[in-house]
Amino acid sequence: DFNSIGLVEKALHIEMLTYEDQKLWQDVAEYAEHCSWQTTGKHFSNKMRRKEFKDWERVFIALEHDSVAGFCALTKKSDVLNIPYTPLIGFVFVGAAHRGKKIAEKLCFAAIRYAKEIGFETIYLYSTLVNFYEKMGFIKIGEIEAPWGETESIYMYKSIG
Repeated sequence: DFNSIGLVEKALHIEMLTYEDQKLWQDVAEYAEHCSWQTTGKHFSNKMRRKEFKDWERVFIALEHDSVAGFCALTKKSDVLNIPYTPLIGFVFVGAAHRGKKIAEKLCFAAIRYAKEIGFETIYLYSTLVNFYEKMGFIKIGEIEAPWGETESIYMYKSIG
């Protein structure tokens, strides 16, 4: 029995990385540096190369047919916005060729599962996207003016069970 949906699911998988995962770590840093999200991608890449993800912080990557399709990170705090919430899901990016496959959602839920495993019940993120994270169950709890002039919405996800 041929199951094309099953093949798609197997072709796409999410991995959690630390600096010890040298090869993939370098591949993701390279991908981020050259992705279409220019300023933020370069910032994320530099953080990876400077080994700035510490302790329980992790990078999550989506691989589709063993190529990087997207990434995000779970961090203690924002290094660009002064907000008191922890942990934060940040740097959520999916390459244009891979969009429309719920990869961002899969990345976020991998980060949420990990955060729950290490004892967090509430997870936060900020974004300018409207009606994107709400579909995943995030609740908007506020707004903050970003240094680059945009208003970022702050979202909360409460892990239950």
